Amino acid sequence: MFLKYQQLRFLVWELSVAQGAKIRGASTIIGVDTNPEKKEKAKAFGVTDFINPNDINETFQQAIKRLTDGGVEYSFECIGDTEMINTALHSCCDGWGVTVTLGVPKTNPNVACHYGLFMTGRTLKGSLFRGWKPKLDIPR
Repeated sequence: MFLKYQQLRFLVWELSVAQGAKIRGASTIIGVDTNPEKKEKAKAFGVTDFINPNDINETFQQAIKRLTDGGVEYSFECIGDTEMINTALHSCCDGWGVTVTLGVPKTNPNVACHYGLFMTGRTLKGSLFRGWKPKLDIPR
C-alpha cells in the first residue's frame, strides 16, 4: 500500500529533516528533544507535534504510537545515538516503517536491536553525504 505524502507521519530529531518533511507535504511531523526551548523554533520549521522524553509518563515508543494511531511511516535519527536507532525502529508502523540514521556516533558504534523488528517489515537505512559515494563523487 502506498500513502500520499499528505498522509505521511515523520519522527525527526533535526530541524533540517523537519523542513524536508514539510516540503514533501507530510501532515504530521513529530520533533523530539529534551530541551523545551527548542519547541517554538521547531514549529517554525514545520514540526506539528513536539515530544520531550523527560516530560512523558510512558515509554517513548508508546507515546509515538498513541499520538500517531500506530506509529510513523518514517523516523530519522540524527543525533548519532545508536540506542535511539532502536527507539526509532520501535516508533515505526508495523509492516512498512522506515528508520533512516543520519547521525555519526561518538561512542558505541554498534546497533543492537531485535531481529523481529525487521521480520515485521521495518527497514533500517543509513545515509552519509545524502547517498553520495565520497571516493567517486567528491573528486568530481
